[in-house]
Amino acid sequence: MKLLVIGYDAVGAELLRSVPAVKDFVVKDLDVEVPLSGPSWFSIYTGLSVVEHEVYDALGYGDEGSKTYSDLGGRMVWDVLGKAGYTVALCGLPCAVPPREVRGFHASGFPADPLALVWPPELLLPARWLKMVDLGHYGSYLVNRGWGADWGQIVSNLGTVADILSMVRSDCVAVAEWFVEHSRQADFGWIAFTFKDRLGHRWGLTNTVKGACGVIITETLEMLRNLYPEDIMIVSDHSFRPVQKGIGVEGHTVPAVIAATSDDLIEGVDSVLDVSSAILRAFGMPHLVLPCTRATPEEVAEAESIMMKRLEGLGYV
Repeated sequence: MKLLVIGYDAVGAELLRSVPAVKDFVVKDLDVEVPLSGPSWFSIYTGLSVVEHEVYDALGYGDEGSKTYSDLGGRMVWDVLGKAGYTVALCGLPCAVPPREVRGFHASGFPADPLALVWPPELLLPARWLKMVDLGHYGSYLVNRGWGADWGQIVSNLGTVADILSMVRSDCVAVAEWFVEHSRQADFGWIAFTFKDRLGHRWGLTNTVKGACGVIITETLEMLRNLYPEDIMIVSDHSFRPVQKGIGVEGHTVPAVIAATSDDLIEGVDSVLDVSSAILRAFGMPHLVLPCTRATPEEVAEAESIMMKRLEGLGYV
């Protein structure tokens, strides 16, 4: 594998730098237009600003006129790589649902459609895939196609915090192991994990939670190194601010983070808008990157207001 990208949703530079397994990585902050999953991840996936890709829905559902993964077919960085003849392995990517045809495979992340979990459809996933790949899948969204704000309470009823952290740790490592087993022939791999965001929203960033997140990063990274990639890039969509808005609920903030095993890999990468171009540059294809337009502060504020109202209505914040 030439390049492996690991997405750690909501992880900031402070946490990443505290993990010994990342000590050899170059780590730096990453500017974010809107610190919410949908718009931020799609800027990372495409190199487009939020006003260009038009994904305003924080969860990728396409509500209120927001674009979706299906609407943006062909514009993802892995689509560009596939057209150039490279095979790709994708797993757990937030909001990039449902999986569609790629030159390789794509196993769904959140919010998954139980009837369209993977491409190609004959690829077998573990029986517990939905709950392994994201705690949000414990919620009732599977019934009413909403966020399922009850997911946190459902998860809390599974046991003590220690029990749940142990379960999440085991599930993340199992997902990483499955990915390794199926990705050995791929030229490009991208796997993402959302445990930090979910744990932070439910229990807050206590020392216990932060410690568990560090362990999960260490163990998933150790497992993924078994792919022996030439380079590894780590990226997040936003970070958390340590201001509680409710019981165990903390808010998204900027900056995000990017890290790599090579300084050259992320040279000039200062914003989520620069990530896809860095990936293509690693494959010798910078000329395929389309210029993007930075959103104005007013456009960003309007987009963020729309999304926050949506999240408040769902009980997420």
